Amino acid sequence: MPKKRYISHIKINPPDYTIKHSPCPHCRRTGNLIYHGYLYGISECRCHQVTRGQRIFCSNRNKRKGCGRTFSCFLAKYIYRSLLSTTTAWEFLKAYRSGLSLEKAYANLNPLCTLSFNTLLRFWKKFTLNTSEIRTYILNNYSQHHDHFKSHIDETIQHIEQCLYHPRLDPLAYYQIQSQTTII
Repeated sequence: MPKKRYISHIKINPPDYTIKHSPCPHCRRTGNLIYHGYLYGISECRCHQVTRGQRIFCSNRNKRKGCGRTFSCFLAKYIYRSLLSTTTAWEFLKAYRSGLSLEKAYANLNPLCTLSFNTLLRFWKKFTLNTSEIRTYILNNYSQHHDHFKSHIDETIQHIEQCLYHPRLDPLAYYQIQSQTTII
């Protein structure tokens, strides 16, 4: 099974990109991919649907030589299988790193965000379990100096902030694009 694919935005007809020039991740043939619909989810506010990704089909119809399989491209600004966006998760992690407790970091979030504290606790548990994978990725791909931190979680958040800077994306979304894995 191919890795999850994360993209920074939905690529509908931009002038510099065409999906026909991309190979299928299953059969590796080019020229057969077509857009096959969107992936929807609920927003953090739980008031409307948002587009979280797009399905792509490797066409085997009308004498095309594709494999007939589909795959998904997920928007990197959302965390896979979570209501949380990477922006909210990053604000939560920065507030925790600044010395706030988990409860106070939750209270610091956008008041329009209707997420429960338990949602962020589930994110926190998955994030702490995944820190070794994140740190391994950062150590293998970036060089950074080692400071002394209170905990490995503080060190991981600091390394994410230092190494994964992008002018238009938050560091967690940029991590998902670069590593092609989810943050949790």
